[in-house]
Amino acid sequence: MRTTLTLDDEAYATVAAVAHTSGKRIGEVVSEIIRKHFAPAEELEFVPPTPDFPFYTFPDTGQKSMPYEDVQRLIDDEGIEEHFELMRHLETLRHQSPPGPVAP
Repeated sequence: MRTTLTLDDEAYATVAAVAHTSGKRIGEVVSEIIRKHFAPAEELEFVPPTPDFPFYTFPDTGQKSMPYEDVQRLIDDEGIEEHFELMRHLETLRHQSPPGPVAP
């Protein structure tokens, strides 16, 4: 189907760049973006447990879980705690009132 779209400059530049690098027409790229945007959400891929990080299934819900000790070990191994600390600090700063006027 042929139609006319009005895109802002940034959107056009993005679509044009994708079209250029992929060798597709701009209309094809826009169609793909629209299809992906409105497509049903994909199921997450199941990653089977490993010996290092076993999962347990709760009988009443069927949900999978990882023991707390393994979660903590993963956080320690990956340095995730530092990320959480930074996020907490940024959240604290976000809620602080802005500084008052500076005296001359």
